[in-house]
Amino acid sequence: MKLRLFIDFEGIDKSGKATQASLLRNWLIGRGFRVEVISFPDYTTEIGLAIKAFLDGLKQFSPEVRQLLYAANRWERKNLIESWLTDGRIVIADRYTPSGLA
Repeated sequence: MKLRLFIDFEGIDKSGKATQASLLRNWLIGRGFRVEVISFPDYTTEIGLAIKAFLDGLKQFSPEVRQLLYAANRWERKNLIESWLTDGRIVIADRYTPSGLA
């Protein structure tokens, strides 16, 4: 059975999540593991761009719509994350579902 490990770094803005994810990625790669890092919101998608527009003050959404956008943004990358895990890669996320609960 292949290792299926998903690690999520959570915290407030600029608290070092990306730094810790990068350090862990490099440490794991140095020990022979295959690793992927993903960050949310993912601004490379259509929904991610809508989230970015909101965060930049260019669009307004109700709190309910914002929650749905964040959840949909994670869903957009579900197949990619599952494929990495199925392939035996370790996935490190800079924010994931817990960020939507805060």
